[in-house]
Amino acid sequence: MVHPLNSFLVPKRSLVAYPGKNLGEEQELINIVQDYIKVEFHREYNELMKIMQVPPQDAIAVKTSGPIIWSESASQIRLEKRHYNKMHKAGTREKGADIYNTDEEETLERTLNSIGKGAFIKLYPLIKKNPSITIKEICDKIPSYKKYSPTSQQTRLSSSRSIITRNLDAAALEIIIASSHIDQELIRSARVFLSEI
Repeated sequence: MVHPLNSFLVPKRSLVAYPGKNLGEEQELINIVQDYIKVEFHREYNELMKIMQVPPQDAIAVKTSGPIIWSESASQIRLEKRHYNKMHKAGTREKGADIYNTDEEETLERTLNSIGKGAFIKLYPLIKKNPSITIKEICDKIPSYKKYSPTSQQTRLSSSRSIITRNLDAAALEIIIASSHIDQELIRSARVFLSEI
């Protein structure tokens, strides 16, 4: 299953806006990529189908995903997401039915900035393994954590724990991976953690 032709890259969520939830899961896009690979890499594609033991199948009919906005500007994407949310709300009787929870994304980014993305990466595996871990246990495993004041230690721990228990850890790791001013070793760790989710 971990074959180069069995995966493709899409922009991270903060750099793409469209009226859907997860671009990489859109059947329309999967069909387009598959059709391209069938033509461009015909021999390799057939070999992959044999290896994966995929039986021949008819094309899957899908609904179109709608317009897709790509940008390197996170602020432009937030504006586009708000625009989609307004259009979505206008077409539905449900109040507050957002396609995107832009407030949650922005809050998560602010939380990571306040506790420190590096601190989150260091705490992540400890909290993931033991959600009820104490500050003393953290200081025993990460001696550099002692440099923070007791209040700061507690804030970092409780904020990191909250992100993980609310299942926002994948989004938090994606934000860290996309950060420009962060140590590359921390980004590598974030990629490993994200691959394990």
